[in-house]
Amino acid sequence: MTTTITLSPAETRRFRVLSQGLDAPDAPPPASSSSRKPSDGGGHPQIRDIVAQTGGIQAQDMNAAPLQIRARSAGLTAADLHRALVEERSIVRTWAMRGTLHLIASADQAWMAALTGPPALAAGRGRRLSLRLDDATLNRAVSLTVDALRAEGPLTRPQLAERLAPHGIPVEDQGLQHVLRSGGFMGLLCHGPLLGGRTETFVAADDWLADTARPQLPREQALANLARYHVHAFGPAAPRDFAAWAGLPLRDARSGWHAIRDELVEITAAGEAAWIARQATPRLEQVYDDARPPIVRLLGAFDTYLLGYRGRDLAVAPRHASRVNAGGGMIRPIVTIDGEAVARWTLTRRSAGRVIEISVEPFEDSDGNGAAPAALNGDAMRQALERETADIGRFLGAEGRLVSP
Repeated sequence: MTTTITLSPAETRRFRVLSQGLDAPDAPPPASSSSRKPSDGGGHPQIRDIVAQTGGIQAQDMNAAPLQIRARSAGLTAADLHRALVEERSIVRTWAMRGTLHLIASADQAWMAALTGPPALAAGRGRRLSLRLDDATLNRAVSLTVDALRAEGPLTRPQLAERLAPHGIPVEDQGLQHVLRSGGFMGLLCHGPLLGGRTETFVAADDWLADTARPQLPREQALANLARYHVHAFGPAAPRDFAAWAGLPLRDARSGWHAIRDELVEITAAGEAAWIARQATPRLEQVYDDARPPIVRLLGAFDTYLLGYRGRDLAVAPRHASRVNAGGGMIRPIVTIDGEAVARWTLTRRSAGRVIEISVEPFEDSDGNGAAPAALNGDAMRQALERETADIGRFLGAEGRLVSP
């Protein structure tokens, strides 16, 4: 039964901002690595919790992915993310929702792969056949890849191509990429450290994550887990949003939603039926507080905030959609005010990386005159943009300078 809770479009955006942890955190910086105590399950608790709270960080671009951690934390740095990925291995970069690369909690890797991998694997079969990777050849290629990684440790793409080619594995064109992706969908491979901060390596999941308990779950429990992640990270949301985000058939999304129905509250959000986690209802007090200051965020490319729903119209006005996504799957960096996209921004490194310049390009007003939206005007907004710019610089170990507007 639908409750009497009704949220306007603006209130729905505000709730989603809170769900994503984008509400200007004021927590103290984490302790240094030398004094940090391991949390349950090991690893840096704040980064692992951020990854879990967002349902997974979109990570096909590892220049952009760290900025998602920055926007949802206080005091963390890119070095902390590297530590969590490479030294502690509390999080891992691997293929998950929609068959795309994500940062997820390492403890979730096995059951997430078992749930989200098969649809992605099936979707790529036609292309693999065109690359001479029939099912038997693919399985042999993945097995050879795992053997090489277990014997030698992290290897780059060219190194893996050298290991596979003598066995008759078609590694030209996109063949190698499909072998690696498929191994990820199967839960056997994941990404290892970036060499020099740039060059990707790959590892055998069972070796790389050997110190992490990674349970396999019954399918029904895995669906419930993933549905729970989604509604906590993206609520208010609906099963169709969950299906679009996870890359699962709608019947599976509905099954997962139904499994956690006692944990949910049905509401009306932006004129449509939606659900929030019952334990998240205290956020309504913040959502309805008209006196609270607006939440201004500089979100990096591919920020997961824009990827959790079947459509983006609530966050990005349709007239601005091409400014955010001009095609090809590229989601550009945006400025949001209380969850609404109002501008794009770009980052330029100067002085050998010691200075980072941020340039903000406001969207046109509805009349197309190119003027900055009223929301970006005023000293308070300028100060908010300057704070975000300075924090991006701090996170990346540089000086941040706002050069426009």
